[in-house]
This record gives sequence, structure tokens and C-alpha cells, in this order.
Amino acid sequence: MNQRHRLIDAIPLSRGGISGTAVDIRLVVKEALLKNATVVAICHNHPSGNPFPSASDDKLTQDVKKACNYMNLHLADHVIVTDGEYYSYLEEGRL
Repeated sequence: MNQRHRLIDAIPLSRGGISGTAVDIRLVVKEALLKNATVVAICHNHPSGNPFPSASDDKLTQDVKKACNYMNLHLADHVIVTDGEYYSYLEEGRL
């Protein structure tokens, strides 16, 4: 996103299986820099229907936040979506 939080592009960075996926944080930062973005938000789904984050979701959020901080990018949110529910790290005060 740009400084006004307007979407520049939505880019899928990983495709997972039933139990998980790998996210390369370098790709998150790379794509933001290539698009001249200043704000980043990440989102993924939980096919299980449980919207609450796992320990690996928490680690990913903190690692992406650190990487964004180093590159002067703002991590706006990490959202987990399920069928009819969602979890927002921002709304839960965890960013």
C-alpha cells in the first residue's frame, strides 16, 4: 500500500497444503520495495475454520514486522481468515 493505505497490488506469495505453508519474508519485503510501497499487510486463511493464530503465525508476524522495520516499511496488519470469521493482529492489539 502507499502512505495513504491505498492498495497498490495484492500479491500471492505462498500456496500451502492442508496443514501449512512456508512464507519467505524476503519475498514480502522484496515485493513491497519493487512496488514502492510504504505499508504492508499480510493475510492468509485457516482451512480448519479456527481463526485464532498458531505459534508459527505469531512468529511470522513478528519476523515480518522486524524485517519491515529494517526497511522503513509499516506492517499495518496480519489477518487470518476462515469461512465467516477473521482474526486481526491489529484489532487484537498485537502489532
